[in-house]
Amino acid sequence: MQLLPRLAIAAILAMFAAVPASATTVYRYAFSATVRDIATPQGVPSDASLALLATHGIVVGATMSGEFAFDTSVPDTDPDRERGQYFFAVTDGYVDVGSFHGSYKRDVTDSIIIANNSGPPFYDAFSGLLAYRDNASDMSGTFGLLQLRDSTQVALTSDANPAADLPPLEAWDAYQPLDANGTVFYFSASLATGEAVAIYGEIDLLRHPVPLPAGAWLLASALGALRLRWRAGA
Repeated sequence: MQLLPRLAIAAILAMFAAVPASATTVYRYAFSATVRDIATPQGVPSDASLALLATHGIVVGATMSGEFAFDTSVPDTDPDRERGQYFFAVTDGYVDVGSFHGSYKRDVTDSIIIANNSGPPFYDAFSGLLAYRDNASDMSGTFGLLQLRDSTQVALTSDANPAADLPPLEAWDAYQPLDANGTVFYFSASLATGEAVAIYGEIDLLRHPVPLPAGAWLLASALGALRLRWRAGA
């Protein structure tokens, strides 16, 4: 009874083993950040907005964590050699902060923007922008910006998408309070109070695991489907 599934699994493994590692184009980065500042376009959020955020555990000192998946096969649509614009290059991700969970929602804003010796003032920057699907009825329009900035202009050498091997966190500028243009995880939301808030996080960790071959996700799906079918027929 078990011989057929085992043979089928062996055949699938052999097929996907032939997929070269160089076929990988998607790189998943994990991050964590500490909330340092909460603001509105007018300045300080109202007490009602701060109270609403607090019900979700979103307060100064809270930890934000999540992932971004970047696709390096997406072409650059900006002809400027100092800037790169990669629409839909963010292909997955999420954020957790307090009880709030934002999951991936495909949107035109899911993009990567590169600056290489751009200015003045001159700097290098990597920005990954991701719209979220909200799990809170009193928060909407949420998105996250993972931004790395280097004012010494040595982190990047061109406007090519560097997501296959981003320089380590130490290569970028340190967090600066309320600076949406610096190194920051920037989380934005519209609240039921009528205010839009920006949550500024100091990035503590940025890492990416060894990427899987391009066929690995399909492999996992195929094995899962085979297992379910085998159980159903048992």
